Amino acid sequence: MTFGQRQRLARALAAIEDLDRRFHSPRRLEAVLDTVANALRKLADITDHIPKERRAGLYEILTSLAKARDVSRAAAVACRELEDLAETADYDDPDPDDFADECELPVETLLSELSRFVHRLDEKPN
Repeated sequence: MTFGQRQRLARALAAIEDLDRRFHSPRRLEAVLDTVANALRKLADITDHIPKERRAGLYEILTSLAKARDVSRAAAVACRELEDLAETADYDDPDPDDFADECELPVETLLSELSRFVHRLDEKPN
């Protein structure tokens, strides 16, 4: 693995670890999900299972990774749930603590699956 690839892996892991918090704001959640998607797209040269299209969102990336069995289908489902919660919250103006509670389980699922995926990539032989 090249130095540049290792750096991109480290950045992806840092973006994923940014999920390890309570989200009280749908906009903050959306921003972190976008950051994770951007970081994962930059790993397309390490694995063929990440779509190379710039417009591929996190859900599309996770669906592709789930088809390749790099992450579980639960990661894609959790991502879709978080995207739906954020979109709905934009219209409903939810209580921040209620929003954080609703996001907790899907965020944990996503964090666990993506961390495991990036660590496996890091351990992958050249």
